[in-house]
Amino acid sequence: MKQARDCHTQVFPWLSVTVGVPVGANTATLTFSGGGAANFLSITEVSGSNGTIDQIASGHQTSPSTPYNSGSITTTQPNALVFAMFQPDGTSSPNIASPYILLSHTNTGNLYGVSGYTPERATGTYNAQVDTPGSDVGYIIFNLYGTADTPGTIIQSASNSGVGNTNVTLSGQVINGDYIVVIADSILGQGTVTLVDDNHGNTYTMVDSFTELAGAQGHIIQVWVAPVTSNQNSLVITAHSTSGFLLVSALDYATSGTFVYDQHASASNAGSTSQSVGPTGTTTATDEVLIAYIAPQSGSVTITPNAPYTGRVNVSPTEPNFGSTYAVEDQVVSSSSAYSATFTLSASFPSAMALVTFKITGTPPPSTAKPVIIIFQ
Repeated sequence: MKQARDCHTQVFPWLSVTVGVPVGANTATLTFSGGGAANFLSITEVSGSNGTIDQIASGHQTSPSTPYNSGSITTTQPNALVFAMFQPDGTSSPNIASPYILLSHTNTGNLYGVSGYTPERATGTYNAQVDTPGSDVGYIIFNLYGTADTPGTIIQSASNSGVGNTNVTLSGQVINGDYIVVIADSILGQGTVTLVDDNHGNTYTMVDSFTELAGAQGHIIQVWVAPVTSNQNSLVITAHSTSGFLLVSALDYATSGTFVYDQHASASNAGSTSQSVGPTGTTTATDEVLIAYIAPQSGSVTITPNAPYTGRVNVSPTEPNFGSTYAVEDQVVSSSSAYSATFTLSASFPSAMALVTFKITGTPPPSTAKPVIIIFQ
């Protein structure tokens, strides 16, 4: 825990906001309040043990350029939120730049200010930018960290379709130790995916392939997996195929250990509004991620994931390029068993389905977070 007094002297009498924000696997409730005539900013973490201040920097500049960049902090803890607050001396209301998410934006009388935060899963050097800063500007930037993501937590997902080589972009931050799962679906007789790679050199391995029918249309459903080996702000994944159209989904999972392919099931289902796949073989670990995929025959049907699964990709009721809808759902389980998965369709159609399971190992580090009160005076 860090406490600071008489060392960060920027004045923020305009700010008064309470916000609940995610910190790793936790949620911290923060209260920021201005001191009015006392002219200080207090930052109070009020939710108990879900967040700790890591690094703080502040500064002041006369006649800064537009846009104005704050000084930077170099974080020592992952799974953090970086907060930035600006108070310019000017007549225009300032705006905090992307990727910061706006918290407070005040323009009352001659009091101007803006604050925001951005989640950062990796350690690094961060600053913030504000436009219309005025003739004088002060800032404070700091990060608040919590415990790491629970192994098996879905971080982000994305999908795309194309003819031949097809790209999918995971636009959020991926970090060393994540695992990327790619589901590549090609039409039988039109070519298959021969390679999956990305713009950061991670190595993808095909762990299984299923050939199933959705009515008269055959689907080759391939599952590829790659460990992420370095921190990356975005990932462009390419499924390589010489011909035919592809339906490609990518999912990013947090781990602190391994992510090992275990069991599977697949199905060629007759026409019905209730579509199912499984059961798989009995999983060989208690903690596993289950990922289910469906591609109905129709390009104009709505797909609904079913509990206890959560939908991650859903391209329905229309697929913009080729008219073949598809969806992905997943869940994390904590007991060894044989598992199935279901989807609901808005109309009766046949479908091709697959269900795969991955063993997850590792535990998040214990939280050392403590309540903090930081007063700038």
